[in-house]
Amino acid sequence: MTQLAGGWTLEKLEAKTPEERFNVWSNARAKGTLEADELAQFIERSGLNYAPTGGISMSDLRVLEMRRHRVT
Repeated sequence: MTQLAGGWTLEKLEAKTPEERFNVWSNARAKGTLEADELAQFIERSGLNYAPTGGISMSDLRVLEMRRHRVT
């Protein structure tokens, strides 16, 4: 079991949500130390999803309103 900066392991990262992994990755990138960079690169190479999710669903009232006013 490889232990990275902050005591992170693959197993600990796997237990996190993509949003939580994104926060770990983002914090590591912001810190900028060699160990933190290694952690960020490990997350990037791990194959684990670390992209933040979100956005507006297609059924959101704002989207529906934009569709209603769409110019064709």
